[in-house]
Amino acid sequence: MLSTAPVCSTDTKPTVLIVDDEAAPRAALTQTLRQNFNILTADNGRNAMAVLNDHGVDLVTLDLRLPDGSGADLLT
Repeated sequence: MLSTAPVCSTDTKPTVLIVDDEAAPRAALTQTLRQNFNILTADNGRNAMAVLNDHGVDLVTLDLRLPDGSGADLLT
């Protein structure tokens, strides 16, 4: 799953990319952070890289165990 539209449309908020292959943690973080941040989500490393290439992101929350590789690989 790839979410490219921010949950909040206010451009003055920083943007957070939530990368997790499990829907529940993505939803929980989205719910917690959406009042103060624009939220983008990705469910694997490939989708996360696509979001990072297409959008300005200020912060990434990253699951280290993803179905298509280690989340740590995205850090390099």
